[in-house]
Order: sequence, then C-alpha cells, then structure tokens
Amino acid sequence: MSTEEELSPDLDQVRSRIVDWLLAEGWQTAKGTGEGAAWALRGQDPGGKVVIFAQESAAPHRLLLHASVRLDQGHSEKLAALEARQQDDFCWQIRMKLLDMRVDFQGVAMPLEQVDLRMRLYAEDLTRSRFFDTLGCLQNAMLYVIWTVRRALDQPAVEAEGEDLRVN
Repeated sequence: MSTEEELSPDLDQVRSRIVDWLLAEGWQTAKGTGEGAAWALRGQDPGGKVVIFAQESAAPHRLLLHASVRLDQGHSEKLAALEARQQDDFCWQIRMKLLDMRVDFQGVAMPLEQVDLRMRLYAEDLTRSRFFDTLGCLQNAMLYVIWTVRRALDQPAVEAEGEDLRVN
C-alpha cells in the first residue's frame, strides 16, 4: 500500500474510528508502519506507553495491537547475573502469566532484552468497549513485564524519573 488514499472505504473507516476513540481518551496518534499492514497507526497514551495498531492486508478482518518492552543493557546484565534456576523461574513466571492474560508474546528468554506483546481483535466485533478492553489488557501485560523485572532486581516499587525500561 503506497498511500493512505488507496485504502478501501471499509479499512479507512476502521482506522478513522480507532483514531477518534484514541484521541477522545487523550492519546497521541501518528502514522505507523507494519509489514503486511493495510494501515498502521502509532498511538501513545498519556503516560507515554506506545502501542502500534495495524489492520492486515491479507486478513483485513483482523486488527493487531502490538507493544514492546525493551530493557537496557544494565537490566539485561543484572538478570543474566541471577542464578540459572532464578532465571528459569523468572522466565516461566512471565510466560505463564502472559498466557493467562491471553497475550501473545515473544522474547521471554535469557538474555532478556525485549519482550514483544500482541493481541488481536476482529473487525466484526470492533466496538469501543471491546477495543479498550483489549487495549487495557495489553497495557496491563506491559506493566506486568516491567514490574516483574523491577521486582526480580529488587528495585523499589516507586519508579524513579528517567526509568531504563522502555515501553514501545
């Protein structure tokens, strides 16, 4: 897809609805990119968490929500310094909780550098309520990963300014 103007009316309508909903909730939006996407949108919530929204060209009935949590080198090294059993337990804890939250994920392995999180919605079920329920679940998954890393590293629950964990 080379330009936004080439979107079919149905695809454009879905994108427009999502932009309107996000803006009404205080999000900032910008055009995003996504491989195989008919359209992609980068959204940033008022707290700074970034989520990519995309509708697939090959499966236009499916809307994807994607977020990542990246660790800086210092956090990765501290986790890598844990005993092998602690590292294994840590990864299993995150994996099982994300499965329980029904969030697709990649990257939950040592050395832990980036965890990719993804959820999907279907166009025929796209309501404001369902959209924000799904988005809220994804945001909770991001916080779960961040807080689990902080806890494993014995960092305080109160986040200091200039945190090293990045939510993209």
